[in-house]
This record gives sequence, structure tokens and C-alpha cells, in this order.
Amino acid sequence: MIIQWTNKHSGEQGFVKCLNKKDGYFENTFNENEAKKYSERSINKTIGLLNVFCPDNIYQAVDYAPPKTENKSCEENTVSISSIKDFEAYKTKYINKGVIHNEKE
Repeated sequence: MIIQWTNKHSGEQGFVKCLNKKDGYFENTFNENEAKKYSERSINKTIGLLNVFCPDNIYQAVDYAPPKTENKSCEENTVSISSIKDFEAYKTKYINKGVIHNEKE
């Protein structure tokens, strides 16, 4: 979960990037992917501290879903080839049948 803030006077909104408890302030961000992720256990305590440090804002816990990526990771596209025999079988099955194209051609 992340914390979204809304300024009571201007209506400006953003997210809490980090909280400096020692000096009594927080850093904000307008990008929810940069917002600090909190556990359900710690978020209420943090919102309580924010209300003390910066009472001009309204704070609320928001579910955070990381952005979806279209690309598969390298590990998902990797084939383990431990011998020349394995490579020849892989080459026959995929490369020679046109499934994998040589980009240099």
C-alpha cells in the first residue's frame, strides 16, 4: 500500500516518497511508482505521524499495483543448452524451421 496526500487548500495531490521522523517532514512525489510501499500494519501509524507533521493535507492509504510489463524477462526466454548435442536438437527444432530468425540476415 502507498499513501496519497491531498492538500486541503489547493487540492493538489501526490504520494509520500519518504518520511523523515527526526525532522518532522515528508518528501512527496507525483509518480505513484516512486511512492514508498507500506505494510498494512505500519500504514496507519505513518498516516498518524503525517497528520501531526503536516496537518494541511488529507492522507489516505491506496492499494498499489506495480505497472504491468509486456516484455518477458530474459530468464523466461532462455534455453539451457549444456552440450553440442542439445544445441543441434534445439537448432533443428526451432532455428531451421524458421521459428527463430537470424537478425543478421
